[in-house]
Amino acid sequence: MKTCTRRLFLGTSLGGVGIAAFNPLDSRAEQGATCSNGPQGWSESRLSKAVLDGAIPDLSQALDRTRDGSLRSDDLRVAASSARLLFAHYDEIGLTVALQRQLEECKNNPSAQFVTLDQERTFRDMLTRRAIRLSEAEVHKMFSMPPDRKDRALEKALQIGLQQIHAAAVSALDRRAASMRPISGTRWEKRGSLFRVAFTDSDCEEFQLIIDTIGIVAGLNGIGCLVGCVACCGIAAGAVLIMELLQYVHDLLCEPEMARRRYGDPAAILAAC
Repeated sequence: MKTCTRRLFLGTSLGGVGIAAFNPLDSRAEQGATCSNGPQGWSESRLSKAVLDGAIPDLSQALDRTRDGSLRSDDLRVAASSARLLFAHYDEIGLTVALQRQLEECKNNPSAQFVTLDQERTFRDMLTRRAIRLSEAEVHKMFSMPPDRKDRALEKALQIGLQQIHAAAVSALDRRAASMRPISGTRWEKRGSLFRVAFTDSDCEEFQLIIDTIGIVAGLNGIGCLVGCVACCGIAAGAVLIMELLQYVHDLLCEPEMARRRYGDPAAILAAC
């Protein structure tokens, strides 16, 4: 894949993401239909700017607030509603089915889905220009999932279907929002104590598969965005925001020490709830 050396940003936007018309790394016409060129068999014109404009800023705001300890249960509840709206729109326009086919194609025909660090920075810059703030590590993660994790997540997606993955993601955000209440004597060492929920190792593994599947959708469509798929930019932005919010919930429940290092003291998280 060639290095992206120039970009042309159009004045139009989709979903607050500022759909970027990159001078493509390779045009989709030249490459042909591949799973990393974007989902096939649906009408990109049906992707609603209004839906994305409503959902993505709410998701982005909630993620920002996980980082400074100001996240409230209402923020997570709004994010869950926005994710539900986004996924319902995808169902309505046939995009969920197209994304499912995209995952199946990538599972059955694994090919080089590789981006350079320069291309990662290009994608991150596009998001930053539209007030979606992701770290270099977060962007790198969406493009570089370890093969064994990717295989397990794809197996899960093919087993239960992307629509069920989406439903599980929304449910996880909803349930955590509903149970974000201060608990006397909360300790990080007790798994799930922050949310009055006991998560087993198996629960945590299943939860991570849900997150990784959405991460694969983000990564594949991030590549699509880089090679000229305009709608892929909005799809990737929504997916990576949902992925990071779910990872936040997962880490609090399943990796408390990691969560302490990444998000701070639990008292600060709970104080605003």
